[in-house]
Amino acid sequence: MENRSKAILGMEDSAAIYDGYLFIADNGGNLMCLDLNTLQLVWVQDILDDSNSTPVLSVEDGHLYLYVSTSFRLGWRSSTTAEVPVWKIDAETGEIIWQTSYDCSSEDSVSGGVQSTIAVGKEELSDNIYVTVARTSGQAQGVLACIDKNTGKVNWEHESAYAWSSPVCVYNPDSSGKVLYCNSTGHIYLLDGKTGDVLDCHQISEGVIEASPAVYQSYMVVGTRDCKIWGMELQ
Repeated sequence: MENRSKAILGMEDSAAIYDGYLFIADNGGNLMCLDLNTLQLVWVQDILDDSNSTPVLSVEDGHLYLYVSTSFRLGWRSSTTAEVPVWKIDAETGEIIWQTSYDCSSEDSVSGGVQSTIAVGKEELSDNIYVTVARTSGQAQGVLACIDKNTGKVNWEHESAYAWSSPVCVYNPDSSGKVLYCNSTGHIYLLDGKTGDVLDCHQISEGVIEASPAVYQSYMVVGTRDCKIWGMELQ
């Protein structure tokens, strides 16, 4: 298997910044916190694999946490399947609070695991995070998982073709919420954020949708691999 220490270095996620500290994951399986005033490392946490998932920060009961996951780079840890955890981490210390794991597959140039950024719920969805996990039941399948922020328990999963697109939470005037995401067969799903029930689904492309939807009020815009930009009104 490929030696992780000899892997290509760099970052494919974006940094998260809070109160003078920067949080970022790299292609070598390291999640890091840096002091922006000194550029010194505050802590490093091993996250096992090449990560494309931007850390997402959340202040809960006055304390800062982050949510992050990783992909499965074929050959690092296995040539077939590997564990892909979703983590809640204490942003001040780097300590793992909980992890919820999936067994994922990969093939050359098409990785399984989490390629997206986690969505942290607000309003009536404030107890949950939402994450798309690719290639969980064979090469073509995946899930959108709703996970309890406090315990790491999976509340519900929506199974479909695998997704690299990041989920987006959409809120109604009454504070109830929905979750929007796109998958690898060109479908876009709108789900009830509490139950996971499918409220709407459209196939807007014949190929993978890697982009994440942008939402403003009741409108959604997303780009597809077949060189189109779609705008839709959410009901």
